[in-house]
Amino acid sequence: MKLILPLLALVASSAFPLGANVGADLSGILTFPNNTPSNIDGKLGFGIRAVPTLELALSDYLALRGTAGYELTTWGTKSSGDVLGVSYSSDSSVVSQFLTFGVAGEVYILPGLAFVSVGPSVDIPLHSQYTYKRTLAGLSTTTDGDITGDQNSVFLDLGAGVQLTPSFGIFGAYRLPMVPYYHRNNETNELRQISLGLRFTLL
Repeated sequence: MKLILPLLALVASSAFPLGANVGADLSGILTFPNNTPSNIDGKLGFGIRAVPTLELALSDYLALRGTAGYELTTWGTKSSGDVLGVSYSSDSSVVSQFLTFGVAGEVYILPGLAFVSVGPSVDIPLHSQYTYKRTLAGLSTTTDGDITGDQNSVFLDLGAGVQLTPSFGIFGAYRLPMVPYYHRNNETNELRQISLGLRFTLL
């Protein structure tokens, strides 16, 4: 196992003589659910993402960066209203785990210092557990369970960052959903995300 990262760096460096770096990104996440029908509101969630990285330098100004790792985030939904004068409300809280993969092109505005990036990524659901509370005419019931029917989410990631030292940097990104996390009948759920994190170059 200890030989895997050096081997990747060696192979990539031979194919890309301008340089190849193996590292890791660790970021905090804000998750903003966007739901259809529109009477269902999203609840802001928080999470973490940890991914090993491989960056291939194509020139002093351009690089390709691949990521593969793990993500955990909370989120939820809520709604309220009345039917024939009887009030109701619902509130759900969810904890979701994903395998996450991505590739991005990076353009260095200042070589070796500041960059912007864009590229696709996909989150593959591992497990999502919910707690659902429903109140009708003042009477509440609560249920727990696992979400079924969730699907791979595809995003367009838009990011920017600063390389503070050759081995350490900071970055931020916005993930625009292209394929929703959940779609069944007339209900759709997208998980928009903003992240801020640390970038480490290990090899």
